[in-house]
Amino acid sequence: MIPPTSFPLGPEGAQIPSIGLGTFQPDPKLYPAGSVKQSVLTALRAGYRHIDTCLRYGDGQGEREVGEAIRESGIPREEIFVVSKLYVLARSHIGPAAMCMVFS
Repeated sequence: MIPPTSFPLGPEGAQIPSIGLGTFQPDPKLYPAGSVKQSVLTALRAGYRHIDTCLRYGDGQGEREVGEAIRESGIPREEIFVVSKLYVLARSHIGPAAMCMVFS
């Protein structure tokens, strides 16, 4: 059986791609600054429209680079799905509003 290429997301009829890029925690000893941004840009240029990230990855550096890549890609933001792990917010000084600003 071939898996679906997307799944319905909410009553509005949006379809989230079933395959996406999972970002990573950039270790500055192993990866230069901008590594997450470059991987996201490469994925977006290859057709990916689903990016998975987490605030804990590099104390938010990974998510900042995801936002930078989205802006630089020139792809309309409404075509890209960004998913994150909000459980971190319960233990963080950063709230949902601040987190949303990372991607704007």
